[in-house]
Amino acid sequence: MPLNALFIRPDGEISPCCVFYDVDKPKSINISNPNVFNDKYLENLRDKCKKDEAHPGCTRCYQEEKIANKSYRTDVLEPDIQDHLGTISLREHTDPYISFLDIAFSNLCNNKCRMCGPSLSTNWYADAKKLEQMVNKKDKSFPFDTYKGIVNNNFLDKGDFSRVQHIKFLGGEPLLEQDKMISLIEKCDTKNLTIHLVTNATTIPNNKLIGILKQCKSVSIALSVDSYGKMNDFLRKGSTWKNTTATIEWFNKNFDQLSIQSVASIYNVNIVDRLMDYCIANKFNHRYSLLSGPNYMQIRNLPDQAKNILKKKINNWSLKKKYKSYKVFFKLLQNEINQTGDIRKFHHMDSIMNKIRNEHWRELNPELYSWISI
Repeated sequence: MPLNALFIRPDGEISPCCVFYDVDKPKSINISNPNVFNDKYLENLRDKCKKDEAHPGCTRCYQEEKIANKSYRTDVLEPDIQDHLGTISLREHTDPYISFLDIAFSNLCNNKCRMCGPSLSTNWYADAKKLEQMVNKKDKSFPFDTYKGIVNNNFLDKGDFSRVQHIKFLGGEPLLEQDKMISLIEKCDTKNLTIHLVTNATTIPNNKLIGILKQCKSVSIALSVDSYGKMNDFLRKGSTWKNTTATIEWFNKNFDQLSIQSVASIYNVNIVDRLMDYCIANKFNHRYSLLSGPNYMQIRNLPDQAKNILKKKINNWSLKKKYKSYKVFFKLLQNEINQTGDIRKFHHMDSIMNKIRNEHWRELNPELYSWISI
C-alpha cells in the first residue's frame, strides 16, 4: 500500500494507509506539502516494505494476523486486490506512484455517532463543547478534537490524478459533497477507475453523480450500519431505521456491489446477531469490525460476569453454519474480551453523554443493561 496509496483526512493530514498508526510521523506529511508522496518518512516506510521489515505503524495488522491469520495488510497483498487497486509497485518492482486515493474532503456530516467526534462530524460540535465543560481534558477516555468550522481539504486543486485507478470516498459524509466527488472523478481516467464509496445510509447520489459513477470501471458501496433497528438510530444519531433500510434498498437496486460495514462496541456486542440475521436474510455482504475508540466504548470494559455470558453467546454463534462468514470477527471478539478493561470508564462517559443528549439506551438493549447495572 505505501508504494501506491495515500490516505487523506478531513484536516489535511496524510497517512500511507487507513489503519496505519501515525508513529513519529513528521508534521510535513500533509496536503500543504507539494511533494508529500516523496517525503523521506514515506520513502523510508516503502524501503521497509520492500525488505519485508516490520514498521510500528502497521501494528494493528500484525496483531490481527496473530489472532486470526488475516488483516487488511494480508488482504491488499492478494494479487487480485493489488490489480483492482493499482497497488502493484511492490510486486512489480516499479517506481512508486499514486494509484489509490483514500480521501475525505471534510468533516461535514449529518450524523453524530456515539463513537465519533468533531474532527469527523460537524454535527458533533455542540456536544463537544458541552463535553469539554463536563470532562477533564486529561481524561484520556475521550479523544478531544479541535473544531473550528468545516475542515476543508484542498488537495483537489493540486494533485495529478491521471494514474489513479481506485478512489475510496470517506467523510464526514461524502454524499454531502457530491460536487467535489464529481470534480475529482472527472480528473481521472474513468474507464480504468474503480470507486469505493463509504456512506452512512442517509443520502443517495444526485443524477449527475450517478451518471459519472456509471462511467467508471466499477463502483462498490459500503453502507455504515452498526446495529439493527432503533439501536442503530442511537449509535448513529441522526439516522432513522426506516430511512436507513430505504437507502439500503435503493443502493442495492442501483448498484451491483453492496456491502454493510458495522462496528461492534460495548453498546451492541451482545446483539450483533440481529444485524447479521438481517443481512443474511437479504443476502447482503456484511462485515463486523471491533471498535478501536473512544476507549470507554471498548468491549473489554465489560465486567467479568458479563464477559463470561458473552463468551457463551459467541461460542453458540460460532457453531451456527449461517454465521460461518463471521469466523474471523468471532476470533477477534474473543480476544477483545480477554483484554483488561474498566467498566467504570464506560459508566462515567456514558452517563455524561446520556445527559448531554437527553437519552438512554436501556430500553434498546435491556440485556446489556442488566449485565452492567450499578
